[in-house]
Amino acid sequence: MKSKLLTLVVTVGITLVLSTFSYGYKSARIYHKNLNGIYTAGNTCFIDSVFNVYPERKIYKVGEKVNFKFAGNAKEINYFSGEQGSIYKYRNVNQTGSVKVNMSFQSLAKGEATRNTLRIFASTSFYGFNDEGLIDPKVLVNSSKKTWVDITDRFVIPYTNTEKYVNSNNADISDLAEDKKQVVFAFKFLNKGDKKVPVSYVIKNLNIENEAKDGKKSTLLNFLMRSSWIPVDVKNSESIWSQSVRVPLVGITGSLGESEDWLISAPINLNEIKPDKPEIVKRFQDKVPLEISHVYNKPGIYTVSFVYKEADLSKEIVKEFQITIIQ
Repeated sequence: MKSKLLTLVVTVGITLVLSTFSYGYKSARIYHKNLNGIYTAGNTCFIDSVFNVYPERKIYKVGEKVNFKFAGNAKEINYFSGEQGSIYKYRNVNQTGSVKVNMSFQSLAKGEATRNTLRIFASTSFYGFNDEGLIDPKVLVNSSKKTWVDITDRFVIPYTNTEKYVNSNNADISDLAEDKKQVVFAFKFLNKGDKKVPVSYVIKNLNIENEAKDGKKSTLLNFLMRSSWIPVDVKNSESIWSQSVRVPLVGITGSLGESEDWLISAPINLNEIKPDKPEIVKRFQDKVPLEISHVYNKPGIYTVSFVYKEADLSKEIVKEFQITIIQ
């Protein structure tokens, strides 16, 4: 590793030699001058140095660990990966306005369903939540048809046995985004119980996101937000929507008898543009790590941003890299 040497006479008889290395480290060795005018080397120590960060490489494959090395010192360090929801230039965005909203998911069917077995609804006027955030099935049943908008036909849904998950397509639901009104989404499972084999559905990778005019995208709802979904059993407790604790999917298996079950989301504002948030690498009291790693699951070119403050905490410094992810 290359270094630069700087010799300073700090007092009579003592000389301090500073070595500044390529990635920000500084070391100091003290030389003492004896009575014969000869310098003898003392101890070497590292000085609190200028912070630096750098990637091991600029090109990685999907699923491969991207490593970032740290050198020197900083009081605070935050990290934006460049992925959706973690982009530095969108860190201060927080507004509502005209947006485009899309919804997509994947589904898997078992047994022989009909077009009415699985339906998808949206509502801006459903107020069936109690103080605990739960829903009374009677309130749900008594809600009028005007309360719910059937949006099922905007999606591709399988109605017979499928070996692989079927893509719903990326449906435009921008018309549901009314100013300052929150929207509730619901999956309704209605099983007549007249088949020899129970009908079942698994739905995964749900994503509802909006896109502002400047291109910023915000994820508003998915199945990872488990607390945002409420299963409601209307008829026959033998079948009910269940959520996976490990992967973003929900599923239901109908009984041999008639059943009706709903899966209802918490209300969301489709017009809300959320600010992007960084990952905290180091707080004031923490030590600077030697490195951090990140895994990208999609190919593309990502602008990675490290935001840090040095000793006086007065100035925010940004260092950026472009990382290319290939298949």
